[in-house]
Amino acid sequence: SRDPLGFCTPCGVAVVVNATQPKILGFEMNSTNVTMITMIVGLIMTIIALKVLQCVFPPLKRRIMKYYDMEGKSLTDLVMKRMKVASKNDDEEEGNFFQELKTKFKIVTSFYQITTQFSLSLRVQFPPIFTNFTDKISGLVNLEVFSLFKVGCLMGNSYYNSLLVTTLAPLFISVMIFVLGAIFGLKARRRVEQGRMEEEEFKAAKRKAFNEVFGAATSAFLAFTYLIFASTSSACFKTFQCEAYGDDPTMYLVADKTKDCASSEHKFWEKYSIAMMGVYPFGIPLMYMYLLLKVKSIVSDEEMRSGEGKDKVESINFLWRAYEPECWWFEVFECGRRLALTGLLIFIAPGTPVQSVVALLIATVSIKVYAKYQPFIEDSDDLLAEVSQYSIFFTLLSALIVQVDVSKEDSYSQDMLGVGMVIINSVAVIMAIIAMLYQPLYDGIKMAVKRHTWHTEKMLSNRCNCPEAKVPGGKCKAFAHYNEAMATSRDE
Repeated sequence: SRDPLGFCTPCGVAVVVNATQPKILGFEMNSTNVTMITMIVGLIMTIIALKVLQCVFPPLKRRIMKYYDMEGKSLTDLVMKRMKVASKNDDEEEGNFFQELKTKFKIVTSFYQITTQFSLSLRVQFPPIFTNFTDKISGLVNLEVFSLFKVGCLMGNSYYNSLLVTTLAPLFISVMIFVLGAIFGLKARRRVEQGRMEEEEFKAAKRKAFNEVFGAATSAFLAFTYLIFASTSSACFKTFQCEAYGDDPTMYLVADKTKDCASSEHKFWEKYSIAMMGVYPFGIPLMYMYLLLKVKSIVSDEEMRSGEGKDKVESINFLWRAYEPECWWFEVFECGRRLALTGLLIFIAPGTPVQSVVALLIATVSIKVYAKYQPFIEDSDDLLAEVSQYSIFFTLLSALIVQVDVSKEDSYSQDMLGVGMVIINSVAVIMAIIAMLYQPLYDGIKMAVKRHTWHTEKMLSNRCNCPEAKVPGGKCKAFAHYNEAMATSRDE
């Protein structure tokens, strides 16, 4: 059987066929599963490594400080002062680290969700190198259940089956998220019932325990809707993308050229897609806007969002925590930008240079908005987001080059263009990895230096216990020389 893109994928092998003629062109092993598993394992190992780095050094710092407090040496105040300089609370550091990790993941994911759909939405045949690059990451970043888990082996590789799974699976998963949240919330309430407290405290504790667990489920649900927004929206819009081929006046579905757009079957699926538009491409942004407007007075105020109003908005922190208070609305804008560059783009002069030009204008406006508002709290996130917009711009410019067929005039190499596009689309990931690794490595080096300083000062303090080691006035000779040496090295 053949899938919407013209590939027969019977669970592990790929038979390449022509999209317009039922002729087998070749047979090749499908390495998509191996690639996906490798990427997932690599991501998990990276997160674990970063977590280890983040967790090892703060406890070491606390043990050193505790040691000095127990010893009661004369250098305690000095050591405590040095180790507290430019440092934050350990719990806040850990929370900030994973918040930064989540934000960078959001930026990179939305970037790839857009660029991996340009080939079909713009109807552009990109260089093979870039096409292979996007094919290997498309299923992962877009959470394409139909292709990732080979559902076509059971249901048949019809676009309608793909549309059904793509739109119904997220609804089922969302229901399961809240069901599990309710179950674990009730378990948390039962644990509170085992304690002994006053009646009013008891009710408040039960309510707080349930709300914390159910709030975590709400946060997970919002993160899930963010991930599936682009793929589900595009699936709904592609139902209306039809085209005639050659002298045949029949309009065929671009995503599945075996489907006649004038058939009664297709008319049914058009109505189904319209209903799903109210859930995904338009429903998700409206839900975000409603949730944010309800708590606008809190999320738009720096003191309220981090103070007394924090508990009221913690369950929807996915929508606002990464942004500056004055940019509390930016997640809704981000949905509109992603929708404009994926699903809605297919209706604008499809397959023509005009379509790419309009996309370039949208990308230019996005660059301007990001540059003007600098919406993220972390400067590194602002830089990463802006670089991602430039990468989208140059990817669209490459699509325009392919559409106007500049190759006949300039004789440019398809391979060189493909390599260039891969590099452009890899910059964001490289920046994100560097940004994530920089702080833990910097903290590690700083902790190593502090540990060396601690050992040196401990040794000097022991040498100062005898009267012969002190000058008149009670000052330690060795420690005085050590401070002079440190001051000289800093001056140099």
